[in-house]
Amino acid sequence: MNREKRLLWPDAAKGFAITLVVLAHLTSKHYPTLNVDVPDYVFLFWLGLSDFLAPIRMPLFFAISGFFAARSLAKPWSIVWSKKILAMYYLYLTWYLVHFLFFQFGPPLTTNLPSGWFEFTLGIFWGYTSLWYLYALPVYFMVCKLAVQYRSIALFAAGCLAVIGDSGILPLIGNSGSLVRNLIFYMAAAYFPDVVHTVANQAKRRLLPATVAFVIASAFMSFATYLVLSSNSNSITIGAAMGIADLGLGFLGIFVGLKIFNTLVPKFTGFTYIFGSIGRNTLPIYVLHLPLLALINLLLANVPMAPLVSLLYPFVALALVILLCLFLYRILLVLRLNFLFKMPQFKPKKT
Repeated sequence: MNREKRLLWPDAAKGFAITLVVLAHLTSKHYPTLNVDVPDYVFLFWLGLSDFLAPIRMPLFFAISGFFAARSLAKPWSIVWSKKILAMYYLYLTWYLVHFLFFQFGPPLTTNLPSGWFEFTLGIFWGYTSLWYLYALPVYFMVCKLAVQYRSIALFAAGCLAVIGDSGILPLIGNSGSLVRNLIFYMAAAYFPDVVHTVANQAKRRLLPATVAFVIASAFMSFATYLVLSSNSNSITIGAAMGIADLGLGFLGIFVGLKIFNTLVPKFTGFTYIFGSIGRNTLPIYVLHLPLLALINLLLANVPMAPLVSLLYPFVALALVILLCLFLYRILLVLRLNFLFKMPQFKPKKT
């Protein structure tokens, strides 16, 4: 993979993935709270679309993160400790505190945050909250580096965790399921970056059949998940089968995502610029979009919306929230609040 593609397509893919994250939260935590006059199937469409794209959303995000972490696995702990572990955990703790304080004011948004001091303390050591992605990055890297000499065993264990986390076999608090089931995607890319390299480079090879397979499989899994949830089934066998199917679908989503973005990036400069710009700013979008959605909920809770406007609203709101996140990010930097987005470096004074 040449330098240009390496710089462009991963950013575009990450930009698309974080856009899907915002869309998922917008359609599940914001859109249903609005005073809109649309049929129920409109809400179901948006929720179904988010669920349909879920096998690409976080698996692709973590695969790219693992791909770029691969080189650091061979470096000494003394070199990677600060940048790959401490700096990322610092960001998690910083925004964990910011979100905790912000949502203490009770803005109208349902999210996974601690309700008391015990849960707050738990969240420091276990990323079960809505900020689980920030927690996952340093933890995933540390696990991969510790197990780098035992890759096959580590991948098998991560696969088992993925099935457990996705199947509901064990009761897991908050977003713990997401935390344990996405390790496999990060680990696979970190341990086998050459495979990611090859799949992305062979962009057009098997792209069409893989895309068709993904569309059919993801639609079927969305429907199957709806049936299982509506039946209130607690069968361990069904849960395990669904977990295994979702694991395979996640890898298929990564396969399709890598090929699609490495195909589109050289041909569509506008697409590359938009999603590439978003992809280079995933951190501020990730940490700021939930508080912004809560404030928008507060502003629009009792505002009636015409049917046509409400149908188009999710498209407009998605773009608006992302733009507001980036705008607020720039303001915070101007206000010299850089410590919110990067761990400060304290240099000893010269004597």
